[in-house]
Amino acid sequence: MVDQRSKIVLQAHALRAGQTKAALLHGSRYAPADLRRPTPAIWGGLALAGLVVAVVIVLAVLGVGG
Repeated sequence: MVDQRSKIVLQAHALRAGQTKAALLHGSRYAPADLRRPTPAIWGGLALAGLVVAVVIVLAVLGVGG
């Protein structure tokens, strides 16, 4: 069991080291934490939902589709 945990820790370290090396070589300006931020997707989803609600309200007021 201990050998398996050690292997996982070593694999995780190798993965992080490889990602860091690739970011340095390719000039990535984003940190891994920046890539995981869901904020733009959340705002985009809320905007789309608001647009759908607005269209439904306008259609209901005009009496179309129902």
